[in-house]
Amino acid sequence: MVKAKLNTLFSVMFFVVIMSLSGCAAEVDTKSPVKLVEGFVIAEDINLARSEIEASGGKINHIFFEDKVLIGKIPYNFKNFKVYYSGDESPEGLENIYSVWEKNLEWKNLPISERVFDDSLEPIMNDVVSFEDDPFARDFSKKEYNAEKSLPQGALATDTSLYMIGDVSVSVILPESVGGSEDWTVDEIAEVHAEIMNGLDWWSFNNPDADLTFVYDWNDQVSVVDEPIESNHIDYWIVQSMESLGYPFTGAYMDSIYDFVNDQKSLKNTDWGFAVFVVDSSNDEDGKFADDYFAFAVMNGDGGGPYLVMTYDTEYGINNMDAVLAHEVGHIFGAADQYGSCSCSDDVGYLNYQNQNCINGCSLTEDSIMKSITSPFANNLIDEYAKGQIGWVDSDGDGILDIVDFEPNVTSFFTGIQSSSYFSIMGDVFSDVYPSPNSYYSDVSINKISNVEYNLNNGSWINSSAIDGLFDEFSEQYDATHSEILGWGDYTFNVRGIDRFNGVTNPTNYVEVNYQSTGCEDSDELDDLKIKGIVSNYNGVYGNEEDQCNGRRSLRQYSCNGDNIVYSDSICTYGCTNGICLNKKGISYPNIFMVPSSKI
Repeated sequence: MVKAKLNTLFSVMFFVVIMSLSGCAAEVDTKSPVKLVEGFVIAEDINLARSEIEASGGKINHIFFEDKVLIGKIPYNFKNFKVYYSGDESPEGLENIYSVWEKNLEWKNLPISERVFDDSLEPIMNDVVSFEDDPFARDFSKKEYNAEKSLPQGALATDTSLYMIGDVSVSVILPESVGGSEDWTVDEIAEVHAEIMNGLDWWSFNNPDADLTFVYDWNDQVSVVDEPIESNHIDYWIVQSMESLGYPFTGAYMDSIYDFVNDQKSLKNTDWGFAVFVVDSSNDEDGKFADDYFAFAVMNGDGGGPYLVMTYDTEYGINNMDAVLAHEVGHIFGAADQYGSCSCSDDVGYLNYQNQNCINGCSLTEDSIMKSITSPFANNLIDEYAKGQIGWVDSDGDGILDIVDFEPNVTSFFTGIQSSSYFSIMGDVFSDVYPSPNSYYSDVSINKISNVEYNLNNGSWINSSAIDGLFDEFSEQYDATHSEILGWGDYTFNVRGIDRFNGVTNPTNYVEVNYQSTGCEDSDELDDLKIKGIVSNYNGVYGNEEDQCNGRRSLRQYSCNGDNIVYSDSICTYGCTNGICLNKKGISYPNIFMVPSSKI
C-alpha cells in the first residue's frame, strides 16, 4: 500500500514554525476571522506560548510536553516568535520533527482520491476488554487515590476519559525486554511516534469544536523481563512496564495505571488522559500476541478506558497504525464497535447514545471509523451515533458542544468602598455540569472559568482578578475593584463570567450594582470670615454655594454637614463686601476665591 505517512522521530528547540509562502504553500484557514496557518511552536514556557497563540485566534492541537513543542494553527504572520517556513532549510536540531510535521501536513492536504487504503481488511474483532475480563483486576473502586491529583469537576480518579472534548494527556509506552526476540530500532520508534500523532490529529481535524489538544509524553524502551509479543495480550509485561515507570504492583496493575495516568494529567494540567502501549512485533510471524490479540482498548465498563494496546504490525501493517489508533481512541472515549455482535439498542457513552449505525439492521448504514478502519480514516468518516457516544453533539448549532455549552453563574458577596475610596465588587463565579443520562457515569464538567469582567455605565469590559491569583478552576472567587477613585455621581457596574469554551454570562444574569457616590467639600474648611469660599456637593443632584453678603453687615457662610450643604450667618463689624467681612478700616482683604479640589 502507498500512503502519505509520518515516519520520523521528534526532537526540539526554541522556535516557531509556520508554513511558507515559498516551498510548500501555506494552508491558510480562510473560514476564521483571523487568517491561520498550520505551524508549530517550540518554547520554554509552553503555557505562555499557547496562551498568546490562542488569544490571537489560533489553536494548539498537539503539545510534546517534555520537548516543549506545540503544533496547531497559528495566526498568519504571528510576530511574537521567530518564524520558519515549510520548504525552507530546517533549523539545526529540528530536522526530524520538521520532517514529521511536513508529512503530517501532506497527509491532511492530500485529496481523498489519492489516499490509498485497503478496504478488504476485516474489522478488529474483540478489541474492547472490560475489567471483568482482566486477570489482574480487583475491586479497584475502593482504592484511595491521591486526593491532590487534578480532576475535572465531579470526576473520580477512574473517570479518565468520559468524553472527547478538551485537553488530553497521552502517555506512549514502548516496552523493551532484555535479551528477548524483539529490539526496538530508532526507525521503528520514529514510525510509532509519527503514526500516533497522525492518528490523534485525525480526531482534532474532524471536529474543531471539540477543542482537542493532545499532550504527549514518550516512554521509549521501558524495561521489562518478559517478551510482550510472546505473552498474552494482558500479562505480566504490563505490570513490569508500570514498575519500571515507578508504579509498583499493589494487587492490581490497574491501580498503578490509574495512578500513572492521573499523575500525567496533573503534571500536564489536562482534562483527560490515557496510556498507549505499543509492543514490538517486527520479528514476530503474525504480529499478534500469543492469544491472537493485536489491538484493543481496556474499558472501565461503559465509562471509557485508561489505556489501549497495539502491536507494531497491528495486522494492518505499520502504515495503518494511525487508523487503528483512531478506532481504539474512539473506544477510549466511550464509542462502541459497529460490527460483530453489536446491537442497535446499545446505549453507550456519556450521553447514553444508541448504536444505530451498527451493522445488524439498524436505522443508519454509513461507513464510520467505528465500523471499519482504513476507509473511514482516509475519508474522515464518523457517523452521528459514534459522535454522540463520544460527546460530539451540538443541538443548537452554536459551535459549542452541548456538554460544555453553559453560561457561567456570577454572584456577589461584597459591594462597596474599599481603602482609598476604590469601589469593589467581590463574589463567586462557577459553571454548570451537564448531567450524564448514563447511570454508569459520574456527572462531570471541564468548564473551567477563564475570566471575570466588569464594566462601568455599560462602557468597555475590564478584567477583574481571581482572588487566588488565577482563573483556572470550575469555581472561582473574583475581585472587581475599579482602579480609579470615582467622582461624585451615579454609577452602574455589571459583572459577567467567561469560561474556557467562550461561554459568557447572559446579560439578564449579570451581577448589577448601582452605586451613588455622594460627598461635600468646603474650600474654606476653617470658616474664615475674611476668605470667600465655595462649597460643592453631590447628594442625588449636583449643587454648590458661595459665601455671600446677606446685607451690609451680615455674611452668609456655607459649609458641609456630612454630605449636605448648610450655612450660618455672621455679623461683620466693619461691613460685608463680595462675600467677606471687611477689616476695621473698611478695607477688604484680597479677594481670595477658593474652589474645592474635586472641581478643579
